[in-house]
Amino acid sequence: MTAAAAGARAARALAARVPVKCLLALTFGTALAMSFAPARAWWFAPYCVAGLLLLLDVRLRSAFWIGACFGMGWFGAGFWWIAPALDGFSESRSGVTVGLTAVLVVYLSLFPACAAVLITQCRRTLRPGLRGRLSMSLRIALIFAVAEWARGTLFGGFSMAATGYAHADGPLSGFAPLIGVNGLGFLNAWIAALLAGACCRERAQRSGRPWIEAAAALGLAALVLASGALLKQVAWTHDSAGTLSVSLLQGNLPQSEKYSDAGFVRAVDRYLALASRAQGRLIVLPETALPVEWSSMPPVVARSFQEIADARGATIVIGAVAYRAAAGPARRDLANSAIALQPHQASDAASYRYDKHHLVPFSETLPPGAAWIGRLLGMDGGGLAPGPAQQAPLLAAGVRIGITICFESLFDTAVARRAGDAELMLNLTNFAWSTGSWAAVQHLQAAQMRALETGRWLAQASNTGDTALIDAHGRIRQQLPPDVPGILDAEVRLLSGQTPFMMLGNWPLLIAAVLAWAGTIRRRLRALARRGAPCMRWRRA
Repeated sequence: MTAAAAGARAARALAARVPVKCLLALTFGTALAMSFAPARAWWFAPYCVAGLLLLLDVRLRSAFWIGACFGMGWFGAGFWWIAPALDGFSESRSGVTVGLTAVLVVYLSLFPACAAVLITQCRRTLRPGLRGRLSMSLRIALIFAVAEWARGTLFGGFSMAATGYAHADGPLSGFAPLIGVNGLGFLNAWIAALLAGACCRERAQRSGRPWIEAAAALGLAALVLASGALLKQVAWTHDSAGTLSVSLLQGNLPQSEKYSDAGFVRAVDRYLALASRAQGRLIVLPETALPVEWSSMPPVVARSFQEIADARGATIVIGAVAYRAAAGPARRDLANSAIALQPHQASDAASYRYDKHHLVPFSETLPPGAAWIGRLLGMDGGGLAPGPAQQAPLLAAGVRIGITICFESLFDTAVARRAGDAELMLNLTNFAWSTGSWAAVQHLQAAQMRALETGRWLAQASNTGDTALIDAHGRIRQQLPPDVPGILDAEVRLLSGQTPFMMLGNWPLLIAAVLAWAGTIRRRLRALARRGAPCMRWRRA
C-alpha cells in the first residue's frame, strides 16, 4: 500500500468516527449541566471539559462540529427553561418560542466550537516532554476561558452557566476574589486539560515516561484544588461599620396576574402586610413588586409605605418602573427602577432611585434591527431605557448599599465597580415568569459568585424565590423556601476594602491569553519556516 493510499484510508477512518464523537460531545455537554444549580455537582465541570478535549483530533473541521455539539448539549440542558417561559408570557405559538430558544442555543454553541478549533490548532505546536505538555495545558485553558469571557461580553453578553459558576460551592471558590468567575473557568479548563493529558496514554508514551507525566498532571490538579480550599479561609475585606438589620420580602405573586388591576391591588395588600411585620432597618421589595409607573402610583399607596418607614425608622426599597429623563429634552423613557423611601421624608418624593443599566435582550430591550422578533412574540421589547452605567450607592441608616436588578448580577466587572463604593450589595429580582425551572437557582449561584468576587455580603429579594442572604465567602446564610410568601429578617456584616479582582478585573486573564497566543503563532511560523512553506521563503532571502 502506497503512502497516499494509507493516508486516504486513515482520513476515511477519522471521518467515520466524527459522528460518534459528536454524539459523545453532546453527551458530555449535557452532563455539564449537572455541575450547576440545582444539582451543584461541581466535579462534573472539569470531567466534562476533559471529555471534550479527549474527543478533539487533528482536523479543524471536525473540531468545530465536536465543539458545537458539546455547546448544544451544554446550553440546551442549561437553558431549556427559556422556551416555556416565553411560551407562557408571549402571544406566539410554542413552535416559535422553541425555535427562538434553539437559535439562542446554536449562537451560544459557536463559542465552544471556536474554542475547539483554536485548541486543535494550538496542539500542533506541542513540544515534547513534561514541560511542553504543561505549557500546552495552560494555553488550552486560556483559550477555553477567553471563549467564555467573550460569550459573556459580546453583543451585550450572556454569561449564565459559565463553568466558573459551578465552583461557587467547590474548593476553587477560594480563587474567586483573586481572578473572578472567568478565572475559575480558566482553572477548571486547566484541570480538565491535565486530566485529559493524564488519560491520553498514546500521547504520553511518545515521551517514554507516560506514568511520570500522568502522575505530575494529576498531582498538579490536586494542588490547584487544595490551594483553592486554603484560600477560602482568607478574608480579603474588613469590617467597616458593624452590622445592619435587613428584611427581604417575598410576595409570591403570579406573573400572569401582575399587570391587571386586581393583581396590582393584591400586590399592594401583600407587600404592605409583609412590610408592616418586617423588623429590619432596611426593608426590600423585589423587582417590579408594584408594577405601576412611580409618578402614577396612587398617593395612598406611597403614603402607606412611607408611614411604615416612619414608624420603623427604616428605609424601604421598592422595585417599580419610573420615567427617566432621556437625552432629548422632550423625551421621557420608562426604566426598571428601585425606589427608596427614607424615614420622615415627604410621602410623594423618592429620596433615592436606581435605574437598571443592563437590560434583558428581547424582553426589556431589543437590539437594533430586531423589532420583528418583538412583533413575533407580541411583546414590547423596546419599552425600557437603560440607566447610567455609573450610579451612586443608596445611603440607608448610614450604610452605603450597591444595588443591582436581576440580570445585572451576571456582569462580574460591573458589579465589582459598584461594590467599590458600597458596604453591602443588594439585588432585586423576579422569576415568577420561569416558575418551576432552574432559572432562579442558577441566578442565586451567580449571586454567590458576585459575593465571592467582591468580598461583600449580598442580599437578594425575589418575588417567588430564591430570596436569600449570602456572606462574603459565598455561603448562603439564610434562604426562604420558594413559591411561598415570607419575610427574611437577618443581620448582615458591613465590609469595606477591595479584593484583587475588584482592582484588576479580567485583565490578567486577557493579557496572559494574548501573550500565550502570540507565542503559539510564533512557534507555528517557525515550524512553517523549517518545512520551507512558500509564505516563509522570504526568511531565507
